[in-house]
Amino acid sequence: MITAGAAIYLDKLSLDCLEKFLVYRQNPEVCKYQGYDPFTKQEAIDFINKQFPIPVGSRGKWTQIGIYSKTTNELIGDCVSNFQQSEPKNVELGISINPNFQKQGLAKDAIQTLSNYLTNNFDVHKFIARIDARNESCIHLFQKLGYEQEGKLKEDFFDKEDNSWVDLLMFGKIL
Repeated sequence: MITAGAAIYLDKLSLDCLEKFLVYRQNPEVCKYQGYDPFTKQEAIDFINKQFPIPVGSRGKWTQIGIYSKTTNELIGDCVSNFQQSEPKNVELGISINPNFQKQGLAKDAIQTLSNYLTNNFDVHKFIARIDARNESCIHLFQKLGYEQEGKLKEDFFDKEDNSWVDLLMFGKIL
């Protein structure tokens, strides 16, 4: 275990949780806001194997961390951190949650827990989140956590499913 929050704990992803990982990583509604296509089983295996050895806090590398329910020890999502290569005291965060566990405060608990862990163990100046402008739940989550919208990247990526260009909103929280 890396660290624990009120209702969740954060730990490395492992192949033991592959099926639970695929529940949300293959869900088109989850993928829509994340900018990735639904995973195949082999892509998920490769992804987990690639992520497992990367230590939290690695500069310039996206580090994916599993979010597990304290009650059931079940994987319910994952969060990511990336200490920016160009400015290593700035850390970008992101989150994906199984829809069955959304709207329960678990994403907030996970981001708070990860932020606290990173702040206590690394020299962090600022947290950053890039959020799909259509993802109102995620925007609201980061606003509740004290993040401020700092900008907008107009038509930053193309959504193949909607056949349209999508804006990204830039949020930040200076410590």
